[in-house]
Amino acid sequence: VPQGISSIEKYKLSNTVSVDDGLKRILVVDDDLLNIKVISKTLTDFGFDVDSVESGKECVDKIESGFVYDLILMDMMPELSGVETFEKLKKIDGFKIPVVCLTADCEAGAKDKYLGEGFVDYIVKPFNREQVKMKLELLFGKISSKVNEEMLFFYWQLGKEIEGMKTQNLYGSGFYERLSKDLVKALPDVKSF
Repeated sequence: VPQGISSIEKYKLSNTVSVDDGLKRILVVDDDLLNIKVISKTLTDFGFDVDSVESGKECVDKIESGFVYDLILMDMMPELSGVETFEKLKKIDGFKIPVVCLTADCEAGAKDKYLGEGFVDYIVKPFNREQVKMKLELLFGKISSKVNEEMLFFYWQLGKEIEGMKTQNLYGSGFYERLSKDLVKALPDVKSF
């Protein structure tokens, strides 16, 4: 049983993203002004400097003009899609800005498809503020030890629940072994929630 459980139970995520090396600039690319307002407000609340454009072409133009960002959040727009825009960005000499896919596409296999295109992560709209916060902290490599402790506590609690269900033999033999194997397989994906 991990020490400090009571402090973990009381732990709430702060209102800012934990980054040690100064203000981060994020470019939001979305063809919907309301989406831009919502994500920009969220990012600003978390302490980021936010810039936005309404098309893939504007995004490419900004990067080609020398604008520098720490991250790009890219919607999958209809005209010049996010994937097409990202392909154009990758052709710009020296382009190394991580790009996160921001999309309503939540079909099975969508995350793998976008990660396969080279996006560093995938956020489904409508998004949850805490989900965005956690992803940004992971991307910037500044997850606090309290969040890691909280995840450890979650898995510890889950293990206790499974043991309790196993004792009651609710689902028959073999179910718990399959569940454990599935959880172990899923753990590598925890890095990119």
